[in-house]
Amino acid sequence: PNACNYNSDATISDDESCQLPLDNPINITSYDDVVVGQAGEELIAHFYIQNASCSAISIDASQTSSPHPSTGATFRMCLGDVCYDPGVTEAEILLDLDSFEEGDYFQGYLTSPNPGSLNITYRFFTESNYEERTVEFQFN
Repeated sequence: PNACNYNSDATISDDESCQLPLDNPINITSYDDVVVGQAGEELIAHFYIQNASCSAISIDASQTSSPHPSTGATFRMCLGDVCYDPGVTEAEILLDLDSFEEGDYFQGYLTSPNPGSLNITYRFFTESNYEERTVEFQFN
């Protein structure tokens, strides 16, 4: 595939700055797969999201699994600059990303009064693509 930033006048064949689009434009470049803290404190998982396409996209996010109410755990999330109330499982405002824009655009928060591990799965999606990642929150 051609690079999004292809320049026919370039004199260097490949300086590693080529922006090659991926089949799935939602690219999770890094995330916290395990977050460790103390029972009672709010733990935060960060997700670095990149638009790996040659055009702008809008990304939605949801939490596809939740801790059982008997655990006493509470969760919330932020997508872009918008944070949602505890218990909201899907973003109401989409995140708009320009071609190859990347950043710490999603945070998942979890608080548990009890020691133990809880797994939460997050989904990032457009109308035609999605990515899922599961985070293990460990409370000591």
